[in-house]
Amino acid sequence: MRGLKEFIENEHISSDRFQFLNLGPTSRQFKVMVEELALNRHIIMIDHVSNLRCLEMQKGAHWLVLLVGEQHSANVPSKLYEYWGANRPIIAIGPSGAEAVEMIKKTNTGIIADDRTMSSVLDRVYRGEHPFQPIREQMREYRLNECVKSVADVLNCTA
Repeated sequence: MRGLKEFIENEHISSDRFQFLNLGPTSRQFKVMVEELALNRHIIMIDHVSNLRCLEMQKGAHWLVLLVGEQHSANVPSKLYEYWGANRPIIAIGPSGAEAVEMIKKTNTGIIADDRTMSSVLDRVYRGEHPFQPIREQMREYRLNECVKSVADVLNCTA
């Protein structure tokens, strides 16, 4: 979040030119952090959005943000698959080596940031310096039937 604040201050960007929409329930901790950093004009929180409206908004977004916490580094949030379905580029904020982060790198479906790199990543995104060119062949590896086949192969080898 501090990287976002730094980017906004360094570039003197007004909220009518750059906003994040946070759709769905939000933790109290996140809300407090937004307030403390005075980012409430740039981060708009909408608690209740229907699934259909959420998908429409995802498809209409310039970029989608995926937060990957340390506690989820070995898991892949279903939100990643939603974002792939929306066919929009992703800014993944999380630890290097996290499964979702590695999937985004491998498929070229977004850009990775952490606290140290957030400001420079947002600067590149804002200036259009990161083209969205997903590698569809790599994305196919993560389709459900491919994953089930991989698990079946492993189970057959251990039987």
